[in-house]
Amino acid sequence: AAKMAEQTQKAVFFLTLPLWQCVLNLSGMSNNPLLMEGEAYEAGNLFENDKSIGEQSAWSYQMQLAVYFGELMLAKELCDKLLKKGSSNEWHYFSCARTFFFGLIGIDLYRKYRKRKYKQLAQKMTAKLKKWTTSGGINCVHKYLLLKAELASIKGSVDEVKTDGNSAIDDIRRIYDAAISSSQRSGFGQDAALANERAGEYLLRLRKEGDLNDPHNCYWPEIYITRAHRLYSEWGAIGKANELSQRRSDLIELQSKSRSDHKKGSNMQGRQRFGDLSYLAKEKESSAHRRIGFRFSAVSSSMRLSSLSVANSANSSK
Repeated sequence: AAKMAEQTQKAVFFLTLPLWQCVLNLSGMSNNPLLMEGEAYEAGNLFENDKSIGEQSAWSYQMQLAVYFGELMLAKELCDKLLKKGSSNEWHYFSCARTFFFGLIGIDLYRKYRKRKYKQLAQKMTAKLKKWTTSGGINCVHKYLLLKAELASIKGSVDEVKTDGNSAIDDIRRIYDAAISSSQRSGFGQDAALANERAGEYLLRLRKEGDLNDPHNCYWPEIYITRAHRLYSEWGAIGKANELSQRRSDLIELQSKSRSDHKKGSNMQGRQRFGDLSYLAKEKESSAHRRIGFRFSAVSSSMRLSSLSVANSANSSK
């Protein structure tokens, strides 16, 4: 902070200050993860900020924290503030993240209150991300897919998903999986964690409503929630991982037990395989290496045979 002040980078400092505090909150290094106060803002108090630089940035990061920690009303309040600012939400890298979280908040509000305006907000943000994606915004793909899955998961919207002979639940789950896979390929581990959490919560709601009767789907909530917990921890968001483990401890413990008992039957082994996407990736990689090794061995054998044939021809000519 002192170095930035020396280099007259005070404006940049105040713009990035909320991000610093957001990271501390997610990491569990603050007293209250929902408040923008702590170590970062204590450093910020060393300098004057008469123009309220970074105010909207603070709203944005606090809104994201409210979504991560399930404080819907706080998220709505901050979302409304930012939406009133209009064009400021279109600034460079802010726009993609804000649009994404606006959409998630709209979906959560519609799910709770069933008001059309909230679903329309979510649809508007999803359409915007889709437009950016088709225009080459590769970092928007997984965000668009997650909003698409969330919209499809709203009760009463499953008929909007093409089933192609599969159940609507399976097809919605595949959209979540596509969002997770795209997040991981793009290096957005935090969004992969969020997508896993959202997928798990969707399937858990179905289970509670009695709509998750298929034995092939009954164990998926545990798998997604456990995977989300692991990915949050790997991202460094220990505060969020702890919140999830406390709120869904029964699911995470059940999945951990399933992993330890996987030798008891093929069904348990299947759960362990599907419980980690990296397993499939490693399996494919191993298979590819075996194929390459086989081909190399075949080529080597062919070369040896050719060499022997040439040698034999040379000997016979003598």
